[in-house]
Amino acid sequence: MKKEDILHLEKLMNFLSMHFLKKNHWQDVTKTEWSYIVSELNDLIITENSEKNIKKKPDLLGSNYLYEHLIINKLKKYYKNENTILSKPNLAKLSLIVKVLGYSNYIDFINTNTETFNFNDLKIEMHNVKQNTELLDSLVGCW
Repeated sequence: MKKEDILHLEKLMNFLSMHFLKKNHWQDVTKTEWSYIVSELNDLIITENSEKNIKKKPDLLGSNYLYEHLIINKLKKYYKNENTILSKPNLAKLSLIVKVLGYSNYIDFINTNTETFNFNDLKIEMHNVKQNTELLDSLVGCW
């Protein structure tokens, strides 16, 4: 897996943790909470199949798929040692996950989902800058 693949996987895990648990980072989610997310995803998969009148049993995710396979075997291993050679996760399963969330496939999710930006992080440091008070005075009342 390349670093880019890890970043995409991390984006998905952060999205899932925010979507289902309102937690900003995948590191903040416990094993039990990942199991809950999997059960919610499986419910969505079952619902989607029944709405489309598909008679074949849906391929469901294992209860520990997200935590054991993606978190432990991919993300945590990578962040312990960035030179570790990792296999890519199953694209079909990743696409299945994002399809029930409203995306057409995993690639569509990567291309369209953007990180939410916290505007509280937007700061202008003006400690060492001479303020242009003449400009500020002339702008007063012009807004």
